[in-house]
Amino acid sequence: MLVAIDRVRSIVGRMPISLERSRIPAVGPLRELPERGQVDHNLRQPPVDRAVPEVGEEWAELARLTHEDAELLGREARGRRFLRTRRLSRDINGQFVEVRGKACSTPTGSACTCIRAVTPVA
Repeated sequence: MLVAIDRVRSIVGRMPISLERSRIPAVGPLRELPERGQVDHNLRQPPVDRAVPEVGEEWAELARLTHEDAELLGREARGRRFLRTRRLSRDINGQFVEVRGKACSTPTGSACTCIRAVTPVA
């Protein structure tokens, strides 16, 4: 089982700049994360007992936003291109730690993050 963490990041007082969808193994206390939520919303620190990524692969491409992603980002989907990245991370033993997909624009300024949803994934 995986835990899904979907994040919308925005510049303070402005429209969202990125949508990040992470999937991490639901092990130990992470199994209960969808019920209790991530209390401190501190995204610089991993959730409790989460394995630490040691190595990873990342892919980047220009892609069109899906209708759902465009709605979450407050943009029109038709014709809108964003930088889409995907990353697969593993721990020091080569075990899966996280898969993350991100759609983002390239603005400047201070950013803030809102965790949109934390849900279990079968």
